[in-house]
Amino acid sequence: MLKLIKRSQNLKLILSLLVLALIHFYSILSLNIGESVFDFSRLIGFFWDFWPLVTLFIFTFVSVFYAKKVSKPLMVTFLGIIFVWNFYLFFKDFNKSLMLLSFIFFVVSLYFIGIWNFELEEAIYSPNFSLNDLELHPQNSFDVWVETSSGDHIPGILTNWDKNGCFFLPIEKQTILHQNLILNINFEETKYFQKGQVVSVFGKGVGIRFNFRETSGNFLNWNDFFKLIDDRSYRPNG
Repeated sequence: MLKLIKRSQNLKLILSLLVLALIHFYSILSLNIGESVFDFSRLIGFFWDFWPLVTLFIFTFVSVFYAKKVSKPLMVTFLGIIFVWNFYLFFKDFNKSLMLLSFIFFVVSLYFIGIWNFELEEAIYSPNFSLNDLELHPQNSFDVWVETSSGDHIPGILTNWDKNGCFFLPIEKQTILHQNLILNINFEETKYFQKGQVVSVFGKGVGIRFNFRETSGNFLNWNDFFKLIDDRSYRPNG
């Protein structure tokens, strides 16, 4: 199972959105019937009356926390139910304030659904190999190794990559500690360097998110390498 070592800012924002969406729903229901949102008995009643939605919230929150693919349909369903309820309450009382809140909620939800959809497509969440694979061989004509903060040089292969990161699997199955490192690539007698941080682990492989704010001097970096292999239609195998 993929293990996240460091969660992205987008992931944290999605978790916050889910919590705020549930609070928003509870608040508009309470205000609609003229009760205080700080009434504890009302809060207990909300959890009891809407236990299916609360259960869906828990499953959605956990799936996003662990960056599971199933989080996408769960998130759409959870936010969609709240949006439908917003419009139901609006048409029930024709409350213009509620209509405005519903529109804002819809736009914000749609925006973050798009962000999360793109986030989950990143290479750091997709190792592109199975733990049952007995042996993986380099499928491309470039040499890859990482240099750790302790000075170790660990050769390996890239099993997946995109413009923001990659998934790296050591050839000798060494364990890479959770740390900052430098990805080194030798391709057609040209070397590329890119600083990054281990953010996910799958078996002995690690997902590396690149840090483009820290440059490696005047050396060619991942952006240069990615543009080159993308123009030549190099793609991860899988």
